[in-house]
Amino acid sequence: MARVYDEDATADNGTGQIGLIDELFVSASVRGKGIGHMLLDDCMEWLKRTNIQRVKLHAYSWNDSAKCIYERKGFKAYAISYEKWLEE
Repeated sequence: MARVYDEDATADNGTGQIGLIDELFVSASVRGKGIGHMLLDDCMEWLKRTNIQRVKLHAYSWNDSAKCIYERKGFKAYAISYEKWLEE
């Protein structure tokens, strides 16, 4: 769920070791019980123990619940991705 990687020297927002929280998911049957907050907190604590100072994560534009949790935890949006299906 969380890992450490070295940011490429061409990155637009800094270089060095970065924490990445990826594939954070809570089953629909247990959502709303604080589990997402606990998982996120555990990941961030682990990253702190590994001396990581900056963390990235990604959320789908339509996932308002995830974005709300991330923003409450102090994350700020800094990039947006676009997608288009090409017709055959």
